[in-house]
Amino acid sequence: MFEGSWHAQSGAALCKLSDLSWHGCFVNVVYPPNVGEHTTIGVQLGDTVVELRGQVRHVWPRIGFGMQVDTTWPQTEVERQAMRALLNEQA
Repeated sequence: MFEGSWHAQSGAALCKLSDLSWHGCFVNVVYPPNVGEHTTIGVQLGDTVVELRGQVRHVWPRIGFGMQVDTTWPQTEVERQAMRALLNEQA
């Protein structure tokens, strides 16, 4: 699990992320945004704050939501390196 925060048109809150990959993640939060909403999540990966942008695909009330990450993410090489280290991938 990773500590983070999310914000969307319907609200914002601290959260915990699980199942983080290049394509998406699950966000554990009591009051999730709506399916289809565009959402931004900031997550601390080591010394780097990675910003995830995507769209809510699934919602489980009082549990969290599944987010599909935009294909343009990550934006910077620093973010890409943090994700590679997390996923044990080589450049």
